[in-house]
Amino acid sequence: MLPYDCITKERNILTAAWKWRGEKKAHSVAINHKSPADDKQIVKTLLNLFHEADQVVAHYGDKFDVKYLLTRSLFHGFPPPPNVQQIDTYKICKSRFLFNSNRLDYVGQFLGVGKKIKTEKKLWDDCMAGNKRAIREMRQYNEQDVHLLGDIYEILAPYSTLKYKIIKDKPRCGNCGGVLNLNGTRKKANGETYTRYQCRDCGKWSK
Repeated sequence: MLPYDCITKERNILTAAWKWRGEKKAHSVAINHKSPADDKQIVKTLLNLFHEADQVVAHYGDKFDVKYLLTRSLFHGFPPPPNVQQIDTYKICKSRFLFNSNRLDYVGQFLGVGKKIKTEKKLWDDCMAGNKRAIREMRQYNEQDVHLLGDIYEILAPYSTLKYKIIKDKPRCGNCGGVLNLNGTRKKANGETYTRYQCRDCGKWSK
């Protein structure tokens, strides 16, 4: 790792993309080509989304995305966003499966739902130089990542060990909202009995 006194300027966010679960279209924001080092508006947009979201899905988000967003938020002097449950598909891959690689691109191809758009170093350099075309391509790259992540999450969600809340007035799957089928009872080590359910739609187990 390079010592901090070798840093010539602070890194910043170039583009950000997201979509709500169930949406087909991905949304994105990007830096202004006239001031490519200023990501204040991007950070503000993402923080506002945290105020709206119940849960946030990201791949390697706990280690990178969320921490980096908070770092840039701190830089710009924004107050901290509300605590939102993080669902990290990287952690699901690593804890529940034995893929050859846990990278988003590999998992997407393994599951047959797509792959990342390939980028070269020059694209990143051009974005930081304020090249309009490069910034537009970076947004497309980012949006494809979001679509890929969404498709991967829909497949992996039933395997998550996170405790989802049962929603609506009747027992419903906290993952997809589907109907829960009663599937027997089990006993804990302390002898307490609990009821077990499985979602008719996505297959996730609940209790």
